[in-house]
Amino acid sequence: LVITTGAKGTLVTSDNFDEGFLPRNWITAKPSCEFSWDKFGKCIIGYNDAVVLQSNFGNKFNRWWDSFYGKIDFQIRDFDDYKPEHEGREHTVSLWYRDRMSEAIPAGEQCGAVYVFEVTIETGKAHLRKEHTWDYYDAAGVKQSATTNVILAEGQINTEIEVGGTAPFYELGWRIGNGKIECYFEQELVCSAEADPTDPKLGLYTMNSVDESVGSTKGAFLVWNGGNFIALDNFEIWSYDYDFAAATVGDVNNDGDVNLSDVSKMLQFIAKWELADFNEAAADVNADAAVNLSDVTKVLQFIAKWEGVVLG
Repeated sequence: LVITTGAKGTLVTSDNFDEGFLPRNWITAKPSCEFSWDKFGKCIIGYNDAVVLQSNFGNKFNRWWDSFYGKIDFQIRDFDDYKPEHEGREHTVSLWYRDRMSEAIPAGEQCGAVYVFEVTIETGKAHLRKEHTWDYYDAAGVKQSATTNVILAEGQINTEIEVGGTAPFYELGWRIGNGKIECYFEQELVCSAEADPTDPKLGLYTMNSVDESVGSTKGAFLVWNGGNFIALDNFEIWSYDYDFAAATVGDVNNDGDVNLSDVSKMLQFIAKWELADFNEAAADVNADAAVNLSDVTKVLQFIAKWEGVVLG
């Protein structure tokens, strides 16, 4: 049997960049976006400190989200250190999310904190950082200013990130919602932080933890490149319940075995029955991107222990 990844959840939006920057998904006007489209590689590329790839959260296209799992694939093609002042610096790639706190602050006024999940290419060190500068009024009605830039959580990825034109793409993702942020690399949890009700506050904002409004109000999704020649691909936003748990090819009813119950489910699916517990990804046993009678035949052969029959 072959183990594959079967995702649960709802895909909200995606972009594989095959057609460049889709206006409904991205803000592309400089200086908002310093990435460009690689029409040959069918991906997005950025150089040096490419400012940001920012999801289009305007009213026209409504590409902004509250609770979600967001991810993007990246490839480090080279380090962009051609200026003398860049010598010896670290190279990073990071995801940014701005908590708009739209329920707490009138439209047009200040947004909430920015949360940054950053991975250092050379060392694999990762952290989740919170940063923000804002004005507020104290108990005496005097306008004050406050700034926070604090590391909420730290971690270490278990993969050595390769660099070069043939380097693999790596998946960077995070789950945001319910006053909690979880950061993932290659679908493994790296670090996380959540709202602390005892955390001291300045104005509306907690100082050293995630704000409670995270996941309850909508914000933009951003990617930041630090000192690399980088390629980005396969952007996806999933519902908060996204799950990348492993699944066995052929085990369409998720009971841990491949047997005639799975065959029955596959036939019902092909006949367009309404099924609540059918794993479509596990049903494509011949990996041709379709579920049909060819898959059923192969599962029957597997159950009957035909020589040389492998699922997946």
